Amino acid sequence: MTSINREANNNLSKCPSDHSDTGRTSGATLPASSAPIQQITCHITTADNHVYQIMVDQKSEASQVLQKICKKLGIMDESEYFGLQFFGKQNELIWLNLRNQLARQMSGSPPYSLFLKVKYFVQPQRLIQDETKRQFFLNIVEHFQKGEWICLDANLQLIGEMIALMTHTNYGSFNKTTTPCKYGCFWPESRGEIPHEALRIAANFHQKLNQQTNKNTQYEVMRRAHSSLNLYGSHFFECIHMYGYPMKIGVGPEKLFICNPDGTLTSLVTLRVLDDAGQAKERQYELKTKSLAQSMYRCITEIHAFFQSENIPAQVLEQTTNRNVLDSITSLFEHNHGGKEYAFDVMKTAQEVYDQALRNAYHWSQASTAHNREHFFTNVQQPTFNLLEEDSSPVKTTGIPGSLSPKLSNRDRGNSVTLSSEGSESSISDVSYSLFANHMMPLIA
Repeated sequence: MTSINREANNNLSKCPSDHSDTGRTSGATLPASSAPIQQITCHITTADNHVYQIMVDQKSEASQVLQKICKKLGIMDESEYFGLQFFGKQNELIWLNLRNQLARQMSGSPPYSLFLKVKYFVQPQRLIQDETKRQFFLNIVEHFQKGEWICLDANLQLIGEMIALMTHTNYGSFNKTTTPCKYGCFWPESRGEIPHEALRIAANFHQKLNQQTNKNTQYEVMRRAHSSLNLYGSHFFECIHMYGYPMKIGVGPEKLFICNPDGTLTSLVTLRVLDDAGQAKERQYELKTKSLAQSMYRCITEIHAFFQSENIPAQVLEQTTNRNVLDSITSLFEHNHGGKEYAFDVMKTAQEVYDQALRNAYHWSQASTAHNREHFFTNVQQPTFNLLEEDSSPVKTTGIPGSLSPKLSNRDRGNSVTLSSEGSESSISDVSYSLFANHMMPLIA
C-alpha cells in the first residue's frame, strides 16, 4: 500500500481538479466582515491508481468527500457500498468515519491522501450502474492479487480461469505471443511464482473467451469471486496472538476468520484454558494501534448491521463517542450534528440501498433520453456468459447465527481485542466467535 501511496503522490500533478467544488461563485463577493471560506484539498486514489483532487469545506464531514468523488466517477445512488481509507501514524490503513468531521480524523495538514475502496461487497447481480460494477471489479482483482480471499486448498482450475477472465477484461483477446506473460500480474502474490499448470489452464480458457465482451468477463469475475471464494467480501486486520505470533482477523458479511499473515485460513490446535470456575477463558489478539482496533470494532458492527439487519438498529445509529469537555463545547458552534461524534457511519442496510438505487434508476430511465439512459442506467439483467459449467443461480445469503453476532463488552483493553469461542476448538477457523471488543474506545459510553 505504501508504494501505491507514493505512486499516487507522484501522479498528483496529472490528477484532475474538482474546480466546481471550490466554494466560489462567479461574480459574487464576500461581505467585508466575512472571512473567506477555507477549503481542504483531498487526493483520492482509486483501485486503478488514478488520482482525483477533491476540495471541501474545512469543517465538512467525511461523507461529503465520498459523495463528490462518487459523483465525479458517475456513481449516482450506490455510494453507500464504498468507504474511504487513510494511513494512520504507524502506516496502518484505517476506515474514515463518514459521519464525523474529516479534519478531526486526520493527522498532519492538507492535502490529505485518501483511498476509495469498496466496503460492502454485495452480490454482483445487485449492482446497477456500470461504474459501480467497474469499481467492484477493480477491488476484487486487488484482493485476489493479495491472496486474501483464497484458501490454501483452493482449486487451481478456478484460479487459472479467473486469471484468464481478468486478463481478457484488462488486455483483450488471447494472443499467444504477448498474453501469457500478463497472467503473472494476477497470480496471488502470497503463493510465490505462478506454476506452469496455472499458465496452461489460463491460456486454454482464455482462448475460449474471444467471442466474449469485456463487460461479460468482468461480470463473470465478480460472480465467481462471490460464489467460489470462501472469504469474499472480508476485510483483514493484522494482529498479534496472545502467544506472540502474527495473525490476521478477517471480518466478513457472515462470520469472522482467523488467518495466517498472508490472509489464508489457518487451522490451529489449541489448548482449552479454563479458569478456577471451569469456564473457558477468553483469548486476546492485540492490534498494532488503538486506532486500528477501533477501526476493526467499527467494521464488525457496521458490516453485520449492513448485511444482516432489516434496518439499522437505533443503538448503532445513535451511539456516540466520549469526548473531552473542550471538544464538546467547540463542536456546538460547528455544523456536525450539535457537537456529536458518532461511533458508526452505517446508515442503510444492503436491501435499502439496493431498493433506493433501483427506484431512482427506474425514474431516471422514464424521464431521460435514450442517450442519457445508456450512460447512467444499465438494466438489472446481467450479461450472459456461455462458458459456465457450474450453477450460476444467485447465491442465497443466510443470517448470522446468534453465536456469531458481535457481543460488546465495556471493559477497557487498550488496543487489544478478545474473542471467545463456543464448542469444539480443534479448528479455530470453524469455531463460532463472539466478539468482546473494547476499550476500544470511547466507542461505548
